[in-house]
Amino acid sequence: MISTDLTIRLVAGIIGIHAVYSGFEMISVRERYGKAGIMRWEPTRLYIEHIPGFSLIEPLLNRIVGVAIVRVVVGVGLAIAATLNAPVLILGTFATGLLATDLVIVLRHSVGLSGAHQMSLVVSTGLTVAVLAPSGSLLELTGIGFIAAQGILGYFISGVTKGMGNAWRSGDAVLLVLSTTTWGHPWFYEKARSFPGLTALASHGVVLFEIAFPVILLLSPPLVAAIFGVALAMHISIAFAMGINGFITSFSSTYPAIYFVSRQVPTIL
Repeated sequence: MISTDLTIRLVAGIIGIHAVYSGFEMISVRERYGKAGIMRWEPTRLYIEHIPGFSLIEPLLNRIVGVAIVRVVVGVGLAIAATLNAPVLILGTFATGLLATDLVIVLRHSVGLSGAHQMSLVVSTGLTVAVLAPSGSLLELTGIGFIAAQGILGYFISGVTKGMGNAWRSGDAVLLVLSTTTWGHPWFYEKARSFPGLTALASHGVVLFEIAFPVILLLSPPLVAAIFGVALAMHISIAFAMGINGFITSFSSTYPAIYFVSRQVPTIL
């Protein structure tokens, strides 16, 4: 049985690594946030200037590259604190810092964020609650359960959404994605065209795997580990083929919480 403390620290370590990667990713495209960039501040400002307290947070929203730098520092600190079993106060400080950068980044981008950023916000929220809650309390379990539930729903809803699309039902989705300029890859596209049967199987397999993901709560530890392995392989494949890397760390940060919850289900049933 995995303990709550180990679960929290595993989640913290992985999401800390994700924060470092995603922060550097934003810094690498900082020109997009410049005065002539596609994500410049003034157009975005029009969407959110009506929210309460806007004047207080505008300096942060207008300096998003600086927030990304802070995010890298916070991510490093969180990963180190989790690894070295640092006191709760230190771990909680870094977790709260990560949550703050997540909120600013999501608020700053009215469009253009991947699901990896949304998952990071979910994880940092649950993590902050779990870390700051009294050890062994219901609130601590709620934080862990929230992360696990969102991780499972992330796969399930993605699968349902894909299943509603004609391209995924026909088996053409993977080939169509790989053929695009934005998300495609010439080598992978040519290989996919050479094996249409396997490509269609991959499309259907992704949909079925994601829809069936909630079953993980009822499986034995070896099968849970196998499901995590398949999910990671899927994310790594997407990273190589499409260049979307953030899903690897953002979604895998929910795995310790999902495993923890899956070990509680037999005791409830």
